[in-house]
Amino acid sequence: MNINNKIKFAFIIFITAFKTITANQNSNTIITPSADININIQYLNSNKCSDVNKIKNNLNQDFKPFTNQYFNSDSIYWLKLDITNKSNKKKDLVLHFKNTLSKLDTYQYINDSLINHQISGVLIPKSKSTNNNDFKDNILISIPKNKTTTLYINIENKLKYKNIGSYLTITNEQQHIKNIQKTKVKISFFSGCIGIIFIITIVLFLFSKSPIYLTYGIYITFIAFYLISKNNISIFPNHPIIELYLEWSIYVSQNIYFVFLSQIFKIEGANKNKNRSLSILLGSIPIIITIFFISLFNYNIAKILHYYYSLIFILTAFYFCVKFFMKSKLQTKLIFIGSIVMVFGAFIDIINANPNLPRTYGLKITFFQIGIFIELILFMIAIIYSFFNEIKLKHDIEKDQLKMQMEKLQKEKENILLKQEVDKTYRELASTSIRLTQKETLITDMMQKLSLLKDENTSKKELGNLISGLKQHLSNNSWTEFEYYFNQVNPDFYSALLKIHPNLTVNEKKICAYLKLNLNTKEIASISGKSINSIEVARTRLRKKLELKPYQNIYTYISNI
Repeated sequence: MNINNKIKFAFIIFITAFKTITANQNSNTIITPSADININIQYLNSNKCSDVNKIKNNLNQDFKPFTNQYFNSDSIYWLKLDITNKSNKKKDLVLHFKNTLSKLDTYQYINDSLINHQISGVLIPKSKSTNNNDFKDNILISIPKNKTTTLYINIENKLKYKNIGSYLTITNEQQHIKNIQKTKVKISFFSGCIGIIFIITIVLFLFSKSPIYLTYGIYITFIAFYLISKNNISIFPNHPIIELYLEWSIYVSQNIYFVFLSQIFKIEGANKNKNRSLSILLGSIPIIITIFFISLFNYNIAKILHYYYSLIFILTAFYFCVKFFMKSKLQTKLIFIGSIVMVFGAFIDIINANPNLPRTYGLKITFFQIGIFIELILFMIAIIYSFFNEIKLKHDIEKDQLKMQMEKLQKEKENILLKQEVDKTYRELASTSIRLTQKETLITDMMQKLSLLKDENTSKKELGNLISGLKQHLSNNSWTEFEYYFNQVNPDFYSALLKIHPNLTVNEKKICAYLKLNLNTKEIASISGKSINSIEVARTRLRKKLELKPYQNIYTYISNI
């Protein structure tokens, strides 16, 4: 289906829903409570007369039959209800205008005697209302057996709703109480479920610090406000204007849903769809502000505009969900399925509801409410699934980090063992150096003594050969043993030294090795079998070859290689 066909399809759905709604506007919902009750309803535009005595006693008042009249907001209207009880039992009735009228000032007469006066209405604070029931514009009347009672109801319609008569229902009080109880059970169930979901969402947010859980918590909070308002539960009994606008929380929730949707697209890596959803959200803000200002002057028109704005918003969300469905992960699919179910329920209710109707009686669980409930459940499953995936991912990361730490500890352990081995080798080298020094000292002393024996009877040639052999043994064995241990401790020293100074001789390399071990001139002379003066001369030549400055210490320089 190309873009043009999609637009045509959406337009056909829109027109069909509009025609169905328009057709429903003229339906009369007045319900006669029983066959024993006869009700005659008339209305009058009183030209701003609000005195019931003048209305009642003026025989020239022209009351007209009442069906589905439009009551203007700048006039004062009166309803006259003649209710006859033909039975031998008292009848308790409830008149309900489905929360559409701003004020209802009701006077009940029997045989021209005023027996009851009630004040109620949507914009009447509970402290000033005589009606303490769950619905704000209820009128409770009691009709004695075989009597006729006359009600004069002074009406204010500041909300400017049309077709007031189509909202009027009349039931007996027993049925009304049962309806109220059913409504409370339904709301308790929905509120309990939403409350549990909200708590779980906040707990997930506190654990994960992810904004998607907070957004979802705010989303279901506004859904809860809508359901509370939809079923006429009073939160701000003395602030009726606030309660009136609580129902609009459903429209706020739709905007929050697009924030939620953009966060999902971000997680899924669909940045293009994320930017589109945010653009739609930002573009809708001026529309909402405009509708709000319209509601200050004409609540009914604003209600209808918001209704169709909501319809377009839902269709847009539906489009996003369907388009991105196959590309998404399992948890996102669950969220999209929930959105589709909610949209489907909304469409079913659209073709059975009047957009002018601000609050229904609340007795039946609507498809839209069921859709919202299923949506919340699926959302919650998806959210929890995502949370546990995050926990698993976090656990895997922690597991990898732990593995790296274990490897690091193992490496540190190996380094410690290696260091201990090096320290051991250093100790052996130091011990060997001491032994070598002692050995060289002993051999040197022996050579001096043998030299003194040259003048005695011993053959000079034999003594000379013996001294030469000792010298050769001193030079070769000492250096060979020393070099073995030195390379064990400093395996890379010679390669690093020759990289910097490639022209060093063998003897210069030996002196560098002695200096690396911080041996002094006397110790080097003893080990190498040379005189102290020879070693000092060799050190001076080595400094020049290493190109050291006068202030540079040769020990420090060699130790840093």
